[in-house]
Amino acid sequence: YTHRQVCLAMQGILEALPEVVAGDRVPCWLPMALLFQRIINLCAVARGAHVFYVEKPLELATLLPGIAPHLLVGVPRFFEKAWAGIIERIEARAPPVRALARWALSVGRRTAALRREGRAPGPFLRAQQRVADRLVLMPIRRAFGGQLRYLVSGAAPLPVWLLEELHGVGLLVL
Repeated sequence: YTHRQVCLAMQGILEALPEVVAGDRVPCWLPMALLFQRIINLCAVARGAHVFYVEKPLELATLLPGIAPHLLVGVPRFFEKAWAGIIERIEARAPPVRALARWALSVGRRTAALRREGRAPGPFLRAQQRVADRLVLMPIRRAFGGQLRYLVSGAAPLPVWLLEELHGVGLLVL
């Protein structure tokens, strides 16, 4: 890539992600050979954000709560494995906890679907959402650091069902 191409990519990303500001935290965990990761790092530096280099990508999940990122980039396989891990942890719980988590995920999915359609949830669903969020959805977001504005996926298509599941938890994937 030429210097001009990298600068144009940075300009486009910075225009698309105006919420990334000075002091934000962005983990760098994808291989530096991946140009997208390098450009994201340059964008973060251009905005005055902090880039946290993760030496061992397999340790990312344990480091995210400490980094508390505002933006997290990944490839579809990362998001698929993260979701599988969430579901695996839910399924390992006692039946009442499992049922509560499934209910909360369902409430999150319904609420997110309405919002994507530009409709507001009714008062009963809003009340359910508050309970679901406090008991189940917020702890899931905390596993990602609790500060994410959004996640960015690239390199391949991400299944729509996974985008919807993550959005239901409160994790917007661009």
